[in-house]
Parts: sequence; structure tokens; C-alpha cells
Amino acid sequence: MKKFLAFLFTFTYFSALAQWFPYFLPYQGISNSLDFWENNGVSTGHTFFPFNEQLYYTTNFGNNWNISTYPSEIRALTSVQFVNPFIVYAGGAENLLINTIKKMERNFFALPFYLKFPLQMKGINDNSSEYKATFIKSSNGGISWSKIGQFDINTGYINDIQFFNETTGFVIIDSGSIGNSRLLKTENGGLNWYTINLEPLLRLSRMDFLNPNTGFVCGDKSDTNLLSGMYGVIFRTTNGGITWAKEVFQYTASMFDIEFNNSNTGFLLGNGNLNGNLSESCMKVFKTTNGGINWDSTNTFSFVIPTAIKSIKGTEITFAIGYYYDYNLMTGKIATIKTTNSGNSWNINFLNDDVYVMGLSLINENIFFISGGGGNQQAVIYKSTNGGTKIKNFTNIIPEHSELFQNYPNPFNLYTRIKFTITSFTQVYLTIFNILGQKLDILINEKLTPGLYEVEWNATRFPSGIYYYRLKAGNYNKTNKMLLLK
Repeated sequence: MKKFLAFLFTFTYFSALAQWFPYFLPYQGISNSLDFWENNGVSTGHTFFPFNEQLYYTTNFGNNWNISTYPSEIRALTSVQFVNPFIVYAGGAENLLINTIKKMERNFFALPFYLKFPLQMKGINDNSSEYKATFIKSSNGGISWSKIGQFDINTGYINDIQFFNETTGFVIIDSGSIGNSRLLKTENGGLNWYTINLEPLLRLSRMDFLNPNTGFVCGDKSDTNLLSGMYGVIFRTTNGGITWAKEVFQYTASMFDIEFNNSNTGFLLGNGNLNGNLSESCMKVFKTTNGGINWDSTNTFSFVIPTAIKSIKGTEITFAIGYYYDYNLMTGKIATIKTTNSGNSWNINFLNDDVYVMGLSLINENIFFISGGGGNQQAVIYKSTNGGTKIKNFTNIIPEHSELFQNYPNPFNLYTRIKFTITSFTQVYLTIFNILGQKLDILINEKLTPGLYEVEWNATRFPSGIYYYRLKAGNYNKTNKMLLLK
């Protein structure tokens, strides 16, 4: 078992476009997945040389992370979920050296880059005899873990998990052959599993169940008649997986993730690349407003390899991450897209770090986490306390005095910008109130260095009227009025 260690690896980071702060974990590799229950969180990740799991937990909203105790043979955990404040489940694979070679239904190395690269980041490769599926459980909020149940050598990775309570849940599992995924269900907390067969030649990635009966699974299907060799698919069940309806997306090579805000509105995150050419990769977003019966393409973001999408349930906020690659410069950076109006419009921002991101967790409208890393990088977890709000720092010159300026434009329609200066390194709060004094939005809640800043407020989810914005920075406190006209 891994020994318990505690650490705090933090320093202030400021992006030119969004306010994110990184917490570097003390290993070279990647943080795969994240999940939180209020202030308690878990990060799963692994090293690459060799593949070994690195499992951490936090009890203070990610301000510091501690290494858990867990079985030493764990290779990589690709999905984690809190069921309640104490019970946490995680799935992935364990290292295994055996002589039986699992049959590969299609050549791993022939996969296009944007599909193969995410698999390699998880530790999935052409040598599937190296590993088999594993499922683990924590009963103390992620502090310690133990294996639950057994999987045979014909399994590969558990790619996603979703539980409704401590006993009942689903996992997506591959058979050790790229393109032969299955859906498994348990009704006794992972001690036993039974298989729900969908179709052969599937590579399933993620799922989202609205309740134990209604759920969706997405991925891609092999088709040698297409230039890409595959097309995106989703499957929908309304009876707990007994029967499924299938929808095909022939002009989207794969569906990476699926997420619903509520029972009607949901989003699919796919890749529009059909040629396997890195320079043509694009993130493609689809939306449904009738519970997944119909899907419409809403946005395409060029040169972005999609990774994950999450919503804050019961709100109009959805957030997605990916890896933007500049084919000419041969460099990459983190891409984030966000909607605050149920997908009617999206804003794209970039973090200039050349980091591949995989994990995503939205705690509330303000606290977001993303995680990632790489083979030659420190595993990293980024935290935003203003919901990834766009913020710019125009100068590193120390102003003579702190000042909150009038927003512009004013009056405004949907979007407005707020500028302010601060004279010292201090905690800064920038909040939005309505005419009744009710707090509506927190744009900034972090320590900032001296300088001139500009923040954009997206008011698309608020009605026309008078609003107030307040800046508190050290001893400075000022409130201004603004007018929203739609």
C-alpha cells in the first residue's frame, strides 16, 4: 500500500484570459479525473514510465492535496465519483503481466491522432496484455481505498462510472480490444457485474444517466466504408438498459462526452475530424432540448481536441475543456468553452500552458477545477473561483491609488466590461447585485497583484434592469451602478 504523505504545492498563476491557479502534484505525469462532494475532493492520475496510479484527496476545496493509501498494482484510474460524503468509487485498470494476448479488433496505431492521443494519456495502448480492469472503493472520502470485485483478463479499462447510490451503478468497460466496449451494471456495489451488450465494434467513452432508467452512452463505431474508419454514435435507454435507441453522427468521427443540465437540455462533445489529420481536428458541440430525442449541431471550435464537458445541474451553465493544437507552430494550449444561457452562445478562452487536460469538476457557479499533465510534465490541477470569468491584466506598473471605473458600454446589452486598479497584493472581491441588494454573481474572489484589470460580465441570463457592481480590495470599497437593456 502507498504510504500516506501530505503536501502543499501552490503558487499564484495568472492567465491573460481567465483566472486559473495551478496546484502542481508531486509527480511527473497526469491527473486524469476529479470529483468533489462540497469541500472534499479526489484526483486520480498516474505516472507514465512506468504506469502507476497517483491518487490524492483534499478536504478544503483543493487548497492542498494529500496522497491516499491504495493498492500498489493500480495502473491508472480514469473515472471517479462521490456517492455521498464518505463513499467514493473509481475505475480504471491494474498492471498485469500475463502471456495471453488480447485480440485487437482494429489496429491501435492506425487510429487518428486525436483519438489515439487521449487513449495513450490514460495508459491504453496496443499492449493490452499489460493490464485488466479494476474497480476500487473508499469509505472515508478518499483517504484509503480497497479493490472491489474481480475482472477477468479479457477486460481492459473501465472508462467511465456512474452510480445512483452505494449499490446500483454502471461502468463503461473495454474488452482489451480497441473498438469492443461494453456496458456493465452492478446492484451490489461492484461485487458482481452483468454485461449489457450494445453492438460490436464500439468504442464507448462516456455516459450520463438522468436516473436509473433513463440514460445515454456515447462513443464511436468502426466502419471501413468511411474514410475516417468510424462515426460518432449515442445510445439512449428509458428502461434501465433493457433496450436502446441508437443515433448516428456520420459527419462526426467520435463522441467524447455527454452531459445534461436537466431532463430536457443536454450537450454532446464530439470531434468533427474525419480524415485523421491533426490540422483538421475540431471540437463539435451538439444540443438537445427534448431529452435526447433530437440533436442539433450548435458550435465548432477549430483545432481543439475535445476532452470533457460538465454542467451545473439545474442551471444554464455548461463548461467544456480541450487541447488546442497549433499545427504550424507545433505547440498546444488549454482551451475552455463556457455557456451561461443553455448553449445559445459560447465563449472560448485559452490558458497558454501546453498541458493536456482530462479532468473537469464544477462545484458551483464559481468554483471550477480542471486537471491534466503529460509524460514530461508535472501533474497539475487548475482552480478557478470565478467560474473561468474572462479577466485581463493590462500592466504590471503599480497604480497610485485603487479605483473602480464605470463599466462600458453602459447601458449595455448582454455583455459589459469592468475595469479597476489595485495598489497592493491583496484579496479582491468583485460582485454583482440586483436593485434589492441580492448577490447575483461573483466575478473575482482571489488575491491579485498590483495593476490595472478588466473583467467581462455576461448578463445573458438576467433580465433588463439596474444592477450594481462592488469592488472590495483591502481597505478599498466602492459600488457603481449599471443598466442592462435587452
